[in-house]
Amino acid sequence: MPPVPLQGPPPDVVLVLVPVASADAQVPDAQSLAVGADRALRERGVSALPLDVARDLLRQSACDAAEPDAPGLLRLRQHANVDAVLAIAIERWRVSGSPLQAADWKLTWTLRSTRNGNIIWAWSDAGSWRREAAPAVDLGRAPDAEPNVKPFGSTAQAAFANESELIQALHRKAMQRLPRRRG
Repeated sequence: MPPVPLQGPPPDVVLVLVPVASADAQVPDAQSLAVGADRALRERGVSALPLDVARDLLRQSACDAAEPDAPGLLRLRQHANVDAVLAIAIERWRVSGSPLQAADWKLTWTLRSTRNGNIIWAWSDAGSWRREAAPAVDLGRAPDAEPNVKPFGSTAQAAFANESELIQALHRKAMQRLPRRRG
């Protein structure tokens, strides 16, 4: 899906839907890939319901998280008082290693209005990440010393301990394309 610039003002309140993985994605727990999406929205000035509350509201409103239709979204609007829902489509998600050594992804974030079901914003991201090779061992460094800290503004590659840290960074990256809500 090509990026869709925001149509109108940013929504006041957003509910994050349970991510939907394509059959090719082979994601064992798609729900875990929503972690941090609500926080990333809040960082843009949008009120986002916590993920556990969102799951309960979806169930109570009988809105299909995988394929929300206009009537389901309208029920969600009336029941949960949300202006939009954020859907996360997972086309590809591969991670390997513990700690995380490599990742490959293709994700799409879509904001849908709960008034009419129209897409009001969308962003897609595809990429990969590989852990940098370990630096040479400093034999004079204490084994329990604090890890090196990247200086502010560093261009050094980020190191992710696990897939949760990676997906949170991807949510923040995507939401940076959503205009900040004022007021």
